[in-house]
Amino acid sequence: MKTPLQNQTRTLPLLIGLQAARANFVPGLIVQTVMVLVVLAYYCYEPARVWLAHLAEIKARWGYGFSFLAGAVAGGLLPELLTITVSQRGRVRWQNAGNLLFGIL
Repeated sequence: MKTPLQNQTRTLPLLIGLQAARANFVPGLIVQTVMVLVVLAYYCYEPARVWLAHLAEIKARWGYGFSFLAGAVAGGLLPELLTITVSQRGRVRWQNAGNLLFGIL
């Protein structure tokens, strides 16, 4: 027979995972929505197609510099903006500056 402590340690990882899924649901939904909108804009809106083609030309010209910049935006700037918008309800904190710098570099 299991003790209450053994039952608690068995369910604790599951509870932590559920809490993480709940915390990331809205930001994940926002990211998925933006991705779908970009695809729809590419196929249904000519100016978006032209702009994305221009972005592809810049990528070809800049090479690794573009990869660094895109990584900084996708891995640092956008996640921090989502954190400020969704989790912090628009309130900027000093910790955001450190997180942004870490995400960019």
